[in-house]
Amino acid sequence: MKNLVKMSVWLAVVALVTANIILFRYSIGLGKEIETYESKTKTIHEENLRLEKQISSLTSLEFAKEIAEELNFSKVANPTFLVGPGVAYNVNP
Repeated sequence: MKNLVKMSVWLAVVALVTANIILFRYSIGLGKEIETYESKTKTIHEENLRLEKQISSLTSLEFAKEIAEELNFSKVANPTFLVGPGVAYNVNP
């Protein structure tokens, strides 16, 4: 009986050590996978910042000014005004 208890304890210890080794190897794999995803996230974040900066420069007035100069637009606009709007503008509502 005593021998059976000793054998059971040793088997339990061996099973726990084996399970610990398996879980340790599995956690190392998960750590590597997490590291891969973190590097991908960092790369995507950097690309996102670059694209935001590019969009900002494309929507800026400076960019519009540069394009207007390339297309030979004049700086001074010649607005056209209506002299008498007539029906379109009702003075007495």
